[in-house]
Amino acid sequence: MAPIGMVRVNHAHTGLAVIHDFCVLPAYQGKGYGRDRMIRLPFPAKDQNSIVQSG
Repeated sequence: MAPIGMVRVNHAHTGLAVIHDFCVLPAYQGKGYGRDRMIRLPFPAKDQNSIVQSG
């Protein structure tokens, strides 16, 4: 399967990850792929003590 998007995450330090880029190709937007990827990002964003910044 070919890539349909991209996400770039930097782990600033324990408990802080910064999302710099997040995109999904137009043909795949609105189908839940971006939402699914955000849920599955490989850092503890679901932890109450974690901070995720975007921008």
